[in-house]
Amino acid sequence: MSLRLPPVAEFFPSSLIEWEDHLSAVIALQGCNYRCPFCHSARLVRPGPPDREVPWDEVERVLARRAGWLDGVVVSGGEPTIHAGLGELLEALRALDLPVKLDTNGSSPARLEELVRAGLVQHVALDVKAPLDEAAYERATGRSGALAAVRESLALLRRGGVSCELRTTIWPVVFDERALLELARELAWAPAWFLQSFRPQGCLDPEAERLPPTDPDWLAAVARKCRAVAPGCRVRGETGASH
Repeated sequence: MSLRLPPVAEFFPSSLIEWEDHLSAVIALQGCNYRCPFCHSARLVRPGPPDREVPWDEVERVLARRAGWLDGVVVSGGEPTIHAGLGELLEALRALDLPVKLDTNGSSPARLEELVRAGLVQHVALDVKAPLDEAAYERATGRSGALAAVRESLALLRRGGVSCELRTTIWPVVFDERALLELARELAWAPAWFLQSFRPQGCLDPEAERLPPTDPDWLAAVARKCRAVAPGCRVRGETGASH
């Protein structure tokens, strides 16, 4: 296998939670172009090789053995689209006849479109990090100018051509009820938009751990209001919320 393959930092042979209604394997790639203060995957954010890189031969061997009963593979990170060898990795998964869910922050719309058009991705989960406002997005991602690319990626998913879902962690620095309701109007088209509680544990920025966790009752109430505008809105882990 080519040495251009991205560094695999973590590999989980099976999971029931990373792709809804799918038994999937999970490949987590090292490195991210965002620096979200509330990120819980700090170990995957830094560039360069992971502390212990999982050899691709090992991953491929396990996947080939399980291909008959896995429903697919989740490719996550970090941010997968920053890697030049991502397409090659996805080609290898296609050779194993395994559907792919790609987790992305939406920062590389051209790359995302290329992968979708090539049929290398069957489902996209895009993280919407903040209200669709330049200042809020910069605060949530630690990167200036991030919003324009995310809007392009959202527009791509809205046009169809690939199954998708959106995800939002309720970081209280940028989200209150009003901001979520405004975002719901922007995302009303989404077939599934998951709201995820903020947990002040293991954050990339230690200051984020001083903030309160998301109150589940508050989130459930706000989600009901959002659902009136965006029918696909659900709280992660809540059953039947979209109906």
